[in-house]
Amino acid sequence: MTRNEVLDKLLSKYGKYGYTRLKISGLIKDGEKHGFSYTMIYNGLRMALSNATGEHEYFSLQDMMEITGETEGELIARIEESREELRKNGEDPEFVSEQYLTPNQSAKRFSNL
Repeated sequence: MTRNEVLDKLLSKYGKYGYTRLKISGLIKDGEKHGFSYTMIYNGLRMALSNATGEHEYFSLQDMMEITGETEGELIARIEESREELRKNGEDPEFVSEQYLTPNQSAKRFSNL
């Protein structure tokens, strides 16, 4: 993924919320200063901008691994720990999973909502 691809993709989705090319470019620059890859910058900004705007985004397991820096095993273990915590609190993890985890035939995908 290139810088321009990140900029164009984010602008096409979040421009309607007032995010300009200049603003998004500045956000990308912040990620570059920290040495992040463009894929990491893209996924991190997708998460941040979706939280700021309420726009719905889906993240694959690979995306989440890049965002968090965790391995697949670590991420799955954290998901299972969260499911167990829900059970302890009397909540149904299957119901919560249906709201936040959306299966995809080509990849496991996670919603940020």
